Amino acid sequence: MSNDDIRDVAVTPEVATKSVHSLEDMDKLLEEYRRALKTQREAILFFEGNDHWRNIIRSVLVYRGYDVEVITDEKAATHFCQESRPKMVLVDIDAPENAGWRLMEKAAESGVTTIAMTASNDPATKNKAQEMGATEVVTKPFVPVEFTSTIRKHWKKS
Repeated sequence: MSNDDIRDVAVTPEVATKSVHSLEDMDKLLEEYRRALKTQREAILFFEGNDHWRNIIRSVLVYRGYDVEVITDEKAATHFCQESRPKMVLVDIDAPENAGWRLMEKAAESGVTTIAMTASNDPATKNKAQEMGATEVVTKPFVPVEFTSTIRKHWKKS
């Protein structure tokens, strides 16, 4: 690609007024773009261990217009949470090997609105989740309208 080919390339609307006159300018612009991507993303990181619930909940959220990033690996979810800073984390605390509990704690510590989900009706489980930083605890199964109302309530606050 020659310098003439990349002149006046806009990477994002925020940088549309910037002109690119050289490959060095392009590198600087791309680095600025990468830094911008690390700022908070208007998305929900969704971590769910059960395929059935993962499909249902993702469908409900997407239908309601949310950008949902479904990740089933704890390390990948933690990395996404740290790098992309989602607006909200929705986490199944019943996931195998306590992965959900660890992710919920890390997300809450980073200041991200965190909603824990569990199939347990045990008050001790809900209390533990809230003590570890969950903004709210949702019990499965749930009524979709009530679930999305909970998401919307906390979405507006964050």
